Amino acid sequence: MNYNLNKMSVKIYLKRVRNSQCREGDNIEVDVQVQNLSDEYISEEVKLRDIRERVVDSKKVHVKPDSQLNFTMEWETSYGDEGSGEITIETNDRSVSKEVFIDVGFW
Repeated sequence: MNYNLNKMSVKIYLKRVRNSQCREGDNIEVDVQVQNLSDEYISEEVKLRDIRERVVDSKKVHVKPDSQLNFTMEWETSYGDEGSGEITIETNDRSVSKEVFIDVGFW
């Protein structure tokens, strides 16, 4: 198996963000797609970073040649997460971001 593929062989998409405007304590769910355009198997670690760039979810994925894998990642927001900024889905050499807004929760 080849894990050192050309950057253009792997694409990552942030397909949808559910609850991108929420309150502290709510979950933000992100639908992700990893696409393998090569003729080799790939193995990638996909990370979800919050608005302060902390890793809040990660998943090791294995994708067959010339195929794609869809999955959901989640950020369980909590007290102190209030604010706005970008959440980011990233692999070793790719990233994609989306703006979110988190209001003060009811504590």
